[in-house]
Amino acid sequence: LLKPFRKKNEKEMLDNNSIDYKIQRLNLLAFPRNSIPKCELTGERASVELVTQHITLYYATEELAEQAWLGIIRKIAHLLPPLTQPAPIVGTQEERQKRVHNMTVSKRSLIDFCLLESLNMLSVQKYQLAFPAAYQALQFCKDIDGDKSVTLVEPYMQLSQSCLGLKQFNKAEEYLSLARWIVLNTPTCSDKIKSRLHMLKGRVAIAQGMYDEAKKDFAESIYFSSRCYGAESLVASIGYYRLGDSFLAQGNIECSLAFFDKVVDIW
Repeated sequence: LLKPFRKKNEKEMLDNNSIDYKIQRLNLLAFPRNSIPKCELTGERASVELVTQHITLYYATEELAEQAWLGIIRKIAHLLPPLTQPAPIVGTQEERQKRVHNMTVSKRSLIDFCLLESLNMLSVQKYQLAFPAAYQALQFCKDIDGDKSVTLVEPYMQLSQSCLGLKQFNKAEEYLSLARWIVLNTPTCSDKIKSRLHMLKGRVAIAQGMYDEAKKDFAESIYFSSRCYGAESLVASIGYYRLGDSFLAQGNIECSLAFFDKVVDIW
């Protein structure tokens, strides 16, 4: 799923600023036959475990485990245990409700943090590190809001952008389809989200040489950004530029120059 880093052996991991974590083969005999852990990133059968002083997580490969650690886990491992374990059922109803509320608040804070980390990685083109952070945010969103909430759209878009950077176009389209399904079924979804979704769809299409499809999505992005920010806004100008780039790729110089002139006028 993700581009691999150079594989480190266990000694290198422990010597690299000491004993924060280690990755080791999973002892399958320690688990019941039908209870083999699943990979945190792919959902496939796990073969290694990422052991920290706070929590143990499971992954399909050593490369995935290391990418998850470097991407987000090293910054939030100490916060995960109370959020990933079943809540105790002891205490009064009021105490249980308070625990649920506190857990929800903590998860929402971690969602914001993970999405920010993912954006930071995307901004410097470290796409393989952006993926674990966005995926962790997605899992917390599902835990709190379910599979159909509009809060899932942002993690899906960041996952798609990560896959686009890794040239995994099928996965990028898959995440965009999931985001689009939620948007279509959420009448209150904002024009800002719709604009960003169509912009990203257009980028995925143009990366695959599907210029006509890309132009439709860029035009939709301009429409929604114009409703949100105005037709002469800097946000809308990005759509004009992308649209001009699409015409240029098809050899339509006249139309591309018209859109580029529009961008210059706005700026």
